[in-house]
Amino acid sequence: MVPLRRKLLLVIGASALLIVGAIIVYNTLRMREQSMRYSQDHVTALARDYASQIKGEIEKALNVSRDLAFALSAAKDPALQVPFTRSQVNVMIRQILIGSDNISGIFVVFEPNAFDGLDLHYATLSDSDTLIPYAESMDSVGHFVPYWFKENGRIIVEPTYAYGKAWYELPRSTRRELVLDPQMYIVQEKSVLLMTLEVPILFDNVFYGLVGVDISVDWLKEKVNNAHLYDSKTLISIIANDGTIAAFSGMDTLVGKKLLASFPERQYQMDDLKAGKEGTFFDHAFLQIYVPILLGTSEVPWQINVEVPAHLITVAATSQMWRSIFISTGLLIVALLVIFFFVGRLIKPLNQMVAYTKRMAEGRLEEDGKKAGNDELGEMREALNFLADHLKQTSSFAEQIGKGHLDAEFSPAGEKDVLGNSLLEMRSNLQAIAREDEKQNWVTNGQALFVDILSQDDMGSDEVAFRIIKELVGYLGANQGAIFFRDSGAENEQKPLYMAASYAWNKRKFSTLRLAEGEGLAGQCFVEGKTIYMTEVPDHYIRITSGIGMALPRAVLVVPMLINGTVKGVTELASFNAFEQHHIEFVEKIGESIALTFSNIETNRKTRQLLDQSHKARKALQVREEELRQNQEELRATHEELDRMTRRLKSENEELKRRLGEAEPNSGGGIAGQEV
Repeated sequence: MVPLRRKLLLVIGASALLIVGAIIVYNTLRMREQSMRYSQDHVTALARDYASQIKGEIEKALNVSRDLAFALSAAKDPALQVPFTRSQVNVMIRQILIGSDNISGIFVVFEPNAFDGLDLHYATLSDSDTLIPYAESMDSVGHFVPYWFKENGRIIVEPTYAYGKAWYELPRSTRRELVLDPQMYIVQEKSVLLMTLEVPILFDNVFYGLVGVDISVDWLKEKVNNAHLYDSKTLISIIANDGTIAAFSGMDTLVGKKLLASFPERQYQMDDLKAGKEGTFFDHAFLQIYVPILLGTSEVPWQINVEVPAHLITVAATSQMWRSIFISTGLLIVALLVIFFFVGRLIKPLNQMVAYTKRMAEGRLEEDGKKAGNDELGEMREALNFLADHLKQTSSFAEQIGKGHLDAEFSPAGEKDVLGNSLLEMRSNLQAIAREDEKQNWVTNGQALFVDILSQDDMGSDEVAFRIIKELVGYLGANQGAIFFRDSGAENEQKPLYMAASYAWNKRKFSTLRLAEGEGLAGQCFVEGKTIYMTEVPDHYIRITSGIGMALPRAVLVVPMLINGTVKGVTELASFNAFEQHHIEFVEKIGESIALTFSNIETNRKTRQLLDQSHKARKALQVREEELRQNQEELRATHEELDRMTRRLKSENEELKRRLGEAEPNSGGGIAGQEV
């Protein structure tokens, strides 16, 4: 027969272990699930952010091709009349290459006779006939195909042999930009992985040629190696469209190799790379997330791949599980020892306690209902009642947390209630994660909204400014706002800042307000280049007027719009509600995009002005050439008249000499042929 004392130890210990274990397992599984979901969302957001950064860096070089292709295609517009000579284009390419550190080479390939129609003329010229500037930029038949590149500190030009090759024929047939997969080249006696960005030269959808830029992808290595995620144990790689590994954190030996050659089991990743899809793969070793990088208007996406060790993702949940197990085990052992020493005094009333304990073992967390005595057994009964009630509350609270009700009410038994306090800590952590997710979603949605506005190229600068301030005021829940920009044509004026747009109470405001540098909050922000945030607004600040009265705003936010550290403008917002930190960071972030967009608009305007000036200069040159031609005609007529007079005088002189010869005196003192 098994002693009752041992039975008590077994029953009570098993019951407590079962209950605590169930709670621990349940909470651990929930925490692991939450950790996995959060890590997946977090890593995906990081991968998208890196993809956006890499795209932005490549777009800078791609814009060089676009700008040069745009300039050369504009020369084909008869309305603009902006012809370029071969020498001018060569000088332009050379200057661009000198001013671009990350560009290794620039090439321009024109279709035969598509540049100036003089291919045959240049093909027939020889060095003895004339000195041809930049002759190396043309092939043997006179085609204009310059390739400028850097080599050992020098800038060299040679012809590009492109006709019939796939990298030339593909943009020619599709009329689209093309990003070539990286190839290993020898540059300045070093092996360098280069990628090529091509933009077709089009006018009225007619293909005249293309512009290409070669850039090194070594900066991608630095990008992935400096990404210190999860204690720098995360692997980040960048894969080109053909599967070439352009960068791999901590594994430079894989750079330049094919993905499937190094990882043949990743055919699924290669398929998604070709399709431009995001993907998630998880096994017991790694959480793998990859995101496409869409470059320009080409149809050849790249891919950024992030791999996080699985144990780093679940480390918090695993640590919490073991901590709960150790604490619960210790408490259980202590309880069993107490029962062992005092069981002799508990034998008589123990039957009731056994029945009560059996009910608890069956999961029925209910009070005994019997009055507790004044001895230790009574205290134990009271403690068991309290434990049952508290475990019921704890279980209910854990269930509510598991269902996502993070605002559920719960009070631990005291400061030393490890389980209860651990659950509260877990709830606090989950609430913090939920708040961060909410803020991140708010920022992500806001960035998408303003990217959509800024990407519209069919509106003028004033309309773009109004759309931006209108959406910004509404998205932040502010009451009014304004955008100020520096007038690029008013550097010598006393008030160079002008209000580009303003918005308040769902209405557009029109104003000709101008500010001097340092004048008001906007002028001060423009000079200092730093964000100004005020929650104690002075009485002299502008009041917000509505249909029911006028009042001072509670918060004022003034944010500079920067490009490479240079202030291009200022965004000013006023609200009855305070701005949170992520609101301020959001406005600062999109300020860069706004400044860049308006800088591009200003650049395009100046380009149009320069084209117009070039057109006027050409017309003036044509008038001057006509005057010179008329002067040459008059000089030629004068020369012909002088020539005729010279021939006539020469003839008269010869006639006079002949007559004088006939009248020469003879030996008799008379004139020959006459009688004396």
